[in-house]
Amino acid sequence: MSKQQKTMLTNVAQIDWLTLTSWELTSWQFWREVVENSGYCLLMNPDEDKKIMQYSGLDYSSDYGSAFLGTAFIGGREHIMLRVSGELSEVLFEKLAGYPLTEGWAKCTRIDLQITSTPPSGWDQAKMEVDLRHIGHKPSFITSFDRKLRRDLSTVYIGRRVSQRIARIYEKASDSREVYLRFEYEYKGELANKMARDLAKHPLRKEDYLLGEIEHLEYKPLEDIYKPYLLATGERMSVHRVPMPDKTRDWLLGVVIKSLEKYLNQHDNDLTVLDAFTRLIDEKWDKYRPVG
Repeated sequence: MSKQQKTMLTNVAQIDWLTLTSWELTSWQFWREVVENSGYCLLMNPDEDKKIMQYSGLDYSSDYGSAFLGTAFIGGREHIMLRVSGELSEVLFEKLAGYPLTEGWAKCTRIDLQITSTPPSGWDQAKMEVDLRHIGHKPSFITSFDRKLRRDLSTVYIGRRVSQRIARIYEKASDSREVYLRFEYEYKGELANKMARDLAKHPLRKEDYLLGEIEHLEYKPLEDIYKPYLLATGERMSVHRVPMPDKTRDWLLGVVIKSLEKYLNQHDNDLTVLDAFTRLIDEKWDKYRPVG
């Protein structure tokens, strides 16, 4: 493997983590061939399996990240998991995920998207955490000591670890000891699978998704850093942010709509309820109606 100093890729949206799973036994050989024939990966300790959670398998190293391909018996069946980190997940995404996801024999359980840029002079992570709290978010702030730089690097989290969507805005040191600012979103569960399947067909939508997340935060200092780069590429989707499956949606469709229908079918209903409902739909329809 090359030992030369690697330059950090900046100002472009990238996949930074990918976890794929499958019940299809042929996926093991398929993913192994893609990883080992990529020219980027070196199999570590070929005579010894690596273990991650209940999975046991092959550990790969690369100048651009790492990969793990393992199997575990779940419910009496063999289950296969592939985990790829860093720029390697961006480089290999199309070959690893494109065909398996579109054909339906693999599922993405986690995907991270990020863009990394140079922070403006005087950028203050602690101030951003306070500002985000003031505009209604619930961020958390942590620091970790970087031995090469001999100083703390900080991360601001928005969201909960148990949710399907969480944001990280953190300082990241390069091999040349420059400090960059990374804006990253981690997606899990059904949200991750939906996004990965879409990206397998439309790779340029990474920029659109990240742009949607930045706009959703409504924090102008972050928009000023990243939006010029994200607007320069991408497909310019009409809707940027992937809607997250949640209990509110299920409640609206499964309870509210049915209750409204039942109420309106009663002979003694109050038509002011229908008037209020239709007025709300009329007001919002022009803004949210599908395009095209």
